[in-house]
Amino acid sequence: MNLGGVAGGTKYLVHGVLYKFAEDVDLGGGRWMYGGHERNDAAAAKACGNELKGLGAVFQACAELDLRVPLMCLVDFSGFRISAQAFLPVGTTTLV
Repeated sequence: MNLGGVAGGTKYLVHGVLYKFAEDVDLGGGRWMYGGHERNDAAAAKACGNELKGLGAVFQACAELDLRVPLMCLVDFSGFRISAQAFLPVGTTTLV
């Protein structure tokens, strides 16, 4: 699914859940998003983990506010990492 941008790897939207496969992305010209001159899927998986940490930090910091964050989890299986998160109906009236 094309949601704008290439970070996060390949994306799929299934039954309201956004799945992102943590994989390095070829930016062209021999450049990779996380690995520089060579593919580095481990760095992409680490970035995916940091996305979950950031989501948790926003949730804790804004507990008193009426700010909502999507449910998100990471699945590690056979050397691959997938993030799954609820796809929120975000629009111009819902952004803070």
